[in-house]
Amino acid sequence: MEKLTIKHYQNLKQIGRGSPGRVYKAYDPIKNRNVAIKEAVKRIKDAEHEATVMKAYGKSPFLPTIYDYFEYKNTSFIVMEYIEGKPVGKGDFKRPSEKKDEKLSVQITINTLKSLTSIHKGGYIHNDIRPKNIMLQNDNPATLKVIDFTLAKELSPKHLIQTDLRDAARLCIFLCHGYFPDSLSELQFKNDKLQSTLLNFLHPSNETYDQSSDFIAALQPFV
Repeated sequence: MEKLTIKHYQNLKQIGRGSPGRVYKAYDPIKNRNVAIKEAVKRIKDAEHEATVMKAYGKSPFLPTIYDYFEYKNTSFIVMEYIEGKPVGKGDFKRPSEKKDEKLSVQITINTLKSLTSIHKGGYIHNDIRPKNIMLQNDNPATLKVIDFTLAKELSPKHLIQTDLRDAARLCIFLCHGYFPDSLSELQFKNDKLQSTLLNFLHPSNETYDQSSDFIAALQPFV
């Protein structure tokens, strides 16, 4: 569905599809800035939930800022910060991508964990940390943004922070190898201690990292 304007936002151009609908780049003449607009047709509750999560985590350099949320003709619109760059992968952990240097992979993972700190403080887990939801510009970790909060869940005994932290460990392995192997015996790290840290964390009975800050501290020696 083509649109030139919606509300006061102008020059809408579709740039992708997200959960649960299309994503547009647009211009906000009032604030004089480009924005991203996520449209959800007939899935108002999903969009309301995502907007609620984004408002709850507040400001973070590694998360998109929400600017506006509104509904029009059974369609909802989340207006947020426009993010330059591209995902670190095309889908989940099984779809091959560009292999990155271990130090860079750790830096990306640490900034992902910093974004998770803000989400967790807001009372949620992201619940969908995977390559397609990690945006990066020119391989610069400082530009990282974690996106897509459709599957976010409220923190509870059932939905623990460890869910996000395990996925962050998988992300680091994926970045270092360009894929996530079917068997962990296939791992080939240059730094054995980094491999040991990540493997130890991935063990389901391991409780070394109870918070994202604990995991960040464990990764700092490898930056």
